[in-house]
Amino acid sequence: MLETEQEMIVRLFKQGFESHKKEPIVIYGIGKNTEAVLCRAKDYNIIGLMDSKTVGQTIYGFKVLDEQEVISNKPLIVIIARDSVINIIYKRIEHLSSAHGIKIFNYRGDEIKKNEKPFDNSLLEYWNYTEEDLKKEIEAHEVISFDIFDTLIMRKVLEPEDIFVLVEEWGRNEGYDVPFKSWRMEAEKACEGVPDIGDIYKKMQEDYHVDARLINKYWKKELEIEKKCLIQRAKMVEIYKWSMDKGKRIYLVSDMYIPAKLLVEMLQDLGITGFKEVFVSCDCKKEKRTGELFSCLIENEKNSKILHIGDNRYNDIERGKQAGVDVFHIYSAYELLMASNMQEIMAKLDSKEKRAILGLIAAKLLNDPFALTESKGKVSIRSLESLGTCFVAPMMLEFVQWLIHSDITDYDMLIFPSRDGYFMKKLYDRISKYQSIPPSCYIKCSRRAVMVPAIESESDILQILSRSFQGTIGELLEKRFGLSLEIVDEEMEKDVHDVNEQQLKNVVLTHKNRIFHEAQIEKNNYLAYLDSCHISDGHKYVLFDFVAGGTVQYYLQKLLDSQFQGRYFATMNLPNEMLSQADVRTAYGNFTSYLSEYNLSKYYLVLECILTDPDASLICVGEEGRFIYEEKENIKFFYMKKVQDAILSDYAENYFELYGEFREWKPQLEFSDKIYGYLFQSDTLISEHMKSVFNNDDYFNGIAQSNIWP
Repeated sequence: MLETEQEMIVRLFKQGFESHKKEPIVIYGIGKNTEAVLCRAKDYNIIGLMDSKTVGQTIYGFKVLDEQEVISNKPLIVIIARDSVINIIYKRIEHLSSAHGIKIFNYRGDEIKKNEKPFDNSLLEYWNYTEEDLKKEIEAHEVISFDIFDTLIMRKVLEPEDIFVLVEEWGRNEGYDVPFKSWRMEAEKACEGVPDIGDIYKKMQEDYHVDARLINKYWKKELEIEKKCLIQRAKMVEIYKWSMDKGKRIYLVSDMYIPAKLLVEMLQDLGITGFKEVFVSCDCKKEKRTGELFSCLIENEKNSKILHIGDNRYNDIERGKQAGVDVFHIYSAYELLMASNMQEIMAKLDSKEKRAILGLIAAKLLNDPFALTESKGKVSIRSLESLGTCFVAPMMLEFVQWLIHSDITDYDMLIFPSRDGYFMKKLYDRISKYQSIPPSCYIKCSRRAVMVPAIESESDILQILSRSFQGTIGELLEKRFGLSLEIVDEEMEKDVHDVNEQQLKNVVLTHKNRIFHEAQIEKNNYLAYLDSCHISDGHKYVLFDFVAGGTVQYYLQKLLDSQFQGRYFATMNLPNEMLSQADVRTAYGNFTSYLSEYNLSKYYLVLECILTDPDASLICVGEEGRFIYEEKENIKFFYMKKVQDAILSDYAENYFELYGEFREWKPQLEFSDKIYGYLFQSDTLISEHMKSVFNNDDYFNGIAQSNIWP
């Protein structure tokens, strides 16, 4: 007879810790394998359990200890979990080893140390099974049973209890001081038998003496948020419909506290219909967890070949086999994330905000249970839309959250200059539907467009001239100062690097009167344009910029004779001759010589491409407010619009709908920067064509367009 997984874990545990039997042991993990060890290794000195979500509870007769209790007992910590996630758990608790000398082991008795290589996820057996394998299994059976949650449908949150976090935050916004998540989870555990949602709320009302009207409000809100968070697992629904077309008899089998009547409505709303029957634990008073719920299915389909498809390796797979049905295991999005080359991001999920971000990413990136099969666990970015939604969107949205927390309420307006402000204004305006924040304005702008109008003296000319430029003297006069020379002589064709600094100053200053004349015309035109945007002296403005040294802010202040407060992703090399650090607040600090610990500092040019607007860079505002651009069209915008639209529709709308009203949620800047960095890791798969669309140029400095993907 084949050894079960529980029997194998117990055997390996006993072998690995035979010499440590008398030492105090704490087991990290509360799953079925832990239960098996506790039951069959009673002669070992196991003093408690560890689990981040159930601290203080008693499970399998053992208390789940907090960190201080663990530290005071100085035990061996044994992680009982799948090999693919042991490394994640170790990272969560490695400080207990480094700071307190507590040894940490896997279930085989191997001590885990900080510098060991992580588990090689490419070896997981799961990657050996494909969509085609599943279809072959379906064709070989008459009856197909699907699990519901995390199989046919999933939530836009990381784990089911995150729904309770959303309900609790709603209550807090409404002025109710109720620790809903803990009450809700404790009430469900305290219910006898197999409860439905009504039983759970009745228990919560009894145990915590909650007013019936308030209980009903929370009950209604939980179901409302549950529905709002549900989406198809599109690939599995496609396979579900394919099975129907093949004439298979289809059942749905779920351990769930929501009764079948409500579940059917939810499924119909998601376009899932045509099944013969739904067996739900709370209706049948039987569970897959015990194997009994499968008997309802088997009783209905006697003498038929049944295949059950589900994500839970114990309830769906082991219990299904024991009940006598064939099974096919598919990973949930959460499980895929744990097994992917992004698994390290799961190690320190120490805030509800981080969990919210990852929930939205997983719903898009890992909706398909076979998304990582071909790459054997490596994240594969198959479209610009996916790139934007899963890796860029979190950084954009977390910046917006930071922005509205950065003391902007006393200002009259937020100004978003082109081109970097184009998309950020859209995101900022979306959250204004949920929170009261100052109005915004998008203005056409560029370094060139504000520097020339601000010229009033030779020193102003020389300040602009001091910036590095690539090209001829004639090109410099045209691109920097707006002078179109009718006669181009030999001197104008010289490269700026072929003359010394004083010679270049002398040549440029011979044209100073024309420069002053051009500057005055441009100043009049630009001030008239700003006035049409309701931007003038006497008001308090916040100016957005991306990663910059403050040029636009400095020259706008000079033109308007006003003081602006800057809000940037990051500054470069401050303080400088234009701004002090007091003039601007940044989300990611000050990058000195383009270096910092952030991925943003290394790869900000890629983001700069994404933030752009449909037009090329502005040269100046001409007569009657006409915009004069560097070129006629911005070809790369065709591609960047795909990224922008995906961020807005796939991430921002969901983010704001679920979390937009939570004013106290803290921006997760470092976390979103880490997610952005996965785009550039060597084991993330992204096509060369996709990389090729990220191009940048610098007309002002004479630099032609070039690809900037690192």
